[in-house]
Amino acid sequence: MKPLIIDIGSYALKLGFGGEYAPRLDIPLILGKIKEDLDYTTKKSIFKQLKIRDVKQEYFLGNEALYLRNFVDLKWLYNGRAILDEFFFGKLFESAIDSLKVTLSNQTILITQPFHSEIIHQLGTNLFSTYYTPEIVPAFQPLLNSLASGVQTGLIIDLGHFLTQITPIVNGVLMVEGVRVLDLGGNDITNVLHQMLIENAAFDGLNLSSILSTEMIAENIKEVYCYMSRNPAEELDDPQRRGSEIKYPLLNGEIIQIGVERFLAPEFLFAPQNKPVDPLDKTIFDVIASYDSSIQQALLGNILITGGTSLLPGLAERLYEELVRKFIDFNYKVHIVPFAQYGSPRYSSFFGAAKLAAIEIQNSLKISKADFKRSGKLNVPVTFLEEFNTIFQQTEAAQLDPIIISVKNFYNSRLYLQLYNIVNSRREISVNAIGNQLQRSPIELYGMIETLLSYKIIQGEFAGFNFINSQFREEIEELPVQREAPKPKPKPRVQPEMGEEEAYIPSFQRLDAEMPSNIPSPSSTSEESEARQYEYTYEKIDGEMQETWAKDATIPSGKPKSASKTEALEETGFTFERIDREKAEEYASDPTIISETRSSTPRKKVQEVKGYTFEKIDQQMAEDWEREGIVSTPKRVEPRGFFDRIAIPVEAGEVKPTFEKVETEKAAEWAADEVVITGEKESARDRLKELISAGPSYVQAEKEKAAEWEESGLILVPKKPSPRGFFERPTAATKPEEDLPTFLKIKDQEVPQPRKVMMEGLLKPKAEAPRTALPTESKLPTYLEGRDLTEEQLKEFKEFEEAERRKKEKEEKLL
Repeated sequence: MKPLIIDIGSYALKLGFGGEYAPRLDIPLILGKIKEDLDYTTKKSIFKQLKIRDVKQEYFLGNEALYLRNFVDLKWLYNGRAILDEFFFGKLFESAIDSLKVTLSNQTILITQPFHSEIIHQLGTNLFSTYYTPEIVPAFQPLLNSLASGVQTGLIIDLGHFLTQITPIVNGVLMVEGVRVLDLGGNDITNVLHQMLIENAAFDGLNLSSILSTEMIAENIKEVYCYMSRNPAEELDDPQRRGSEIKYPLLNGEIIQIGVERFLAPEFLFAPQNKPVDPLDKTIFDVIASYDSSIQQALLGNILITGGTSLLPGLAERLYEELVRKFIDFNYKVHIVPFAQYGSPRYSSFFGAAKLAAIEIQNSLKISKADFKRSGKLNVPVTFLEEFNTIFQQTEAAQLDPIIISVKNFYNSRLYLQLYNIVNSRREISVNAIGNQLQRSPIELYGMIETLLSYKIIQGEFAGFNFINSQFREEIEELPVQREAPKPKPKPRVQPEMGEEEAYIPSFQRLDAEMPSNIPSPSSTSEESEARQYEYTYEKIDGEMQETWAKDATIPSGKPKSASKTEALEETGFTFERIDREKAEEYASDPTIISETRSSTPRKKVQEVKGYTFEKIDQQMAEDWEREGIVSTPKRVEPRGFFDRIAIPVEAGEVKPTFEKVETEKAAEWAADEVVITGEKESARDRLKELISAGPSYVQAEKEKAAEWEESGLILVPKKPSPRGFFERPTAATKPEEDLPTFLKIKDQEVPQPRKVMMEGLLKPKAEAPRTALPTESKLPTYLEGRDLTEEQLKEFKEFEEAERRKKEKEEKLL
């Protein structure tokens, strides 16, 4: 039996089994409470749609809460570090397990978690004590991203909804001291964008669209229209460069204008304001600069970005330029690889967990129920960290099995199910009409229909903003012509004999027997019977009413209408065709009316715009970039961009470097700049050849270089001896002077050594060190005891001691 995978991200809960491509369930980790100002009639209609009998219910979880987002107040159940509401999280988890129809009492469970998180302790205790799970396998999400992408050496940047994790890996070994977890993610971009729209009065004046949730409108705008600018200052000053404003459609033709907010909101990742967290580019630079030059080159040469926020267009290009600018003094090659070329970044951790669960998991990676009962707590093993290189090699040959993708697998599955039923019920339907019916933005529904098309759940094509369903089947055209069955002849009424009870005769037979004989039989075929059968026709009514019309002065006189005289009807009759001709002549003579003839040719399929999204503005930007020669147009990755909810990994192909053109232009720009010192550095191989020609051996050469490094004070020689091979350790990159703390600027001869972190420290949440209370009285040292000191001398001594203590605490905190 394959282990059950519980992938808990900061945005959604993914459940599936080992060895499968995609999760079975994708549930948002949100709680919805009915708004207090909601009237009883609206609440009753909502409950009727959801088939909920209890009208007093106030709380909804997961997909139901997301479906009712216009009528509930949403609250997140998990922030990436700990469960915020254990009661409702337990209810959500219980309903998810019931949907999968699995029994956890005989199931091995693999749980993914970020570094410095409490989720494994909170959820693991509940699994052992409530569900009687026999064993649990904890796994860290950054390392699972490495298994999914095949990156054995590089820097993995996981940009989630609440957290950003930066993890360096060299030759399958986790560099523990370089792990960073930032409280920075896509939720911050949504909050900033929502605040900007409110300040710019974008939601003012809405009528029917005022029922929509403004937070979810901002979330959809972020996914569809936002992008990361390469130079936001220049783009803000140049209106032509950033293009015109975008109109975001809402219900019944209402729109809101979106301008500079599209690139100013994502700028929060590189310039977080009102939040005590370092920018993304500075944190990456600090991590890389803490190692020597050989490791720096290895990390910069293979940077993997994943997570839902990594789908932001332009993020890879902006991050590339920031890193090149920071490492401009070193001849390093920067290469950034988006996880989108392997599959959906939202499910990168699940792909790695599916590979890990496809092989035989050793017992040293598991936590058994017996161990939990013996110790009374969860002791997370560090075997997964220490033996990651071996695990990486074992999972390379693991094969994942495809599964059938249905509407139930999608995020927001309830809305997908309702949209699927509406689309399949008609041949052609307007996306705007569906938006008014479901109370959703047409742009959001357009993307959902594209997702259904990408997984071939529906078939059809878009014609503008209308969707033509090619699977629709008209039953009237395909069914054979039905013939009327002959009517049974009435049976003659039999007169019962005296003394006998009258036999039962149906009422319709009695009526047939009592009807007069002058009514023709339906089986009669004579001309006379047909004339009597169709006696009351429109022609007879017209003939009878002719005398009445002739006496009425308000009715113009004219020849009676006759079915046989079609020409007279066209000339004098008051028909729709005549009215149409008169109106057409009237419209043609009026210069204010623009006449437009409809084309009889069938509508063609709208060409699909290439790029990360389908919007016109993205195509314009891609064409501008390609025309200016800044960067090549990115290839579209299936499934499609932000509308991808369940991704089947794309077949691996030849990966061409993305930033070759940018590097060439930057090299020319640096060569023209007098401030930048250009020139190729002498490689370690050339320096080693010089040492060989001079005479000393490899060992002597390394010792001389080590002595030079120690005397110069530019780099610290590592204590751990490295293998004495062919390559010489080049000069390491040091941080710029302005980035150093104040107490390090004073001591130029000392360079800070990277802080050593034990592996056990990654398994526990980070907590600030407790501050010691200030001493009420300072104790005099031994050499001052017994001496007569004045009050001023004693006061000066206490002030000096207090200053030294504060300085020491500050240095410890900075280190």
